[in-house]
Amino acid sequence: MLLALLATAPADADVARAQIELIEIEPDVAQSEVGAQLEAAQTLYRTQLASGEREGALDQAKLVVELASRIRGGESPEVAKALTNLAIAQTESADFVAAQQNFVAAIQVQEAAGADIVGKELINPLNVLANASIALNDL
Repeated sequence: MLLALLATAPADADVARAQIELIEIEPDVAQSEVGAQLEAAQTLYRTQLASGEREGALDQAKLVVELASRIRGGESPEVAKALTNLAIAQTESADFVAAQQNFVAAIQVQEAAGADIVGKELINPLNVLANASIALNDL
């Protein structure tokens, strides 16, 4: 029944609203050059996404993923948040295939970091993955 309802949903249906996830930066890291760059890129990403500057937001989201990976390593919840934010920007730019890939990557990173499949850490990426899949009619 649920699949039947989803199959009839319009491609632009808002099944779940994406939530930008703030990457926490420890005070000692924030004082470093990379930490300051991460903070600035994250702030600019949110500002540009809110004002509809999609290309700029995409560039900043990619930079946030790179910097978060450099600071935390590839298998951390903070990198998963950065991947989710990148996928949100890709969804806003209607690049649903790339968004799907990054949502799945974020979910895999969260699971590798020990997140529970029904835990709150996965709610956002799973919900917005559903949006991207619906937009592609990939149910």
